[in-house]
Amino acid sequence: MINVVSFLAPRHDHPFYRDYSPFLNILRASCKKFGHRHIVITDDEAVGVEGDAFVVDGLPDNLMKAIIRGQIAYLLSPLAKDDTILVGADCVLARDPTEVFDRPFDIAFTTGPF
Repeated sequence: MINVVSFLAPRHDHPFYRDYSPFLNILRASCKKFGHRHIVITDDEAVGVEGDAFVVDGLPDNLMKAIIRGQIAYLLSPLAKDDTILVGADCVLARDPTEVFDRPFDIAFTTGPF
């Protein structure tokens, strides 16, 4: 089982703060389909479903700083000892990523055309 870790720190004063909830639900469903564990890094435990929230208190309002602080907190936690993929809240597993972990490594990057 792989930890598929996304991030959502809703800011209730932002007009689109609820827009990512459907995306998280699709990601959760795709993780479940392939037998992986979804974890959402957040500062709002209400974002979590079925215990998948990894709550980090005091995340900054700045999105990039919040993502970095949240991911560092996750990486320092015992959960990070398991195979982990860090993804955005609007990602989905189109196929099982297990084959990525067939070889030992500590870090990987994906790239695409920009």
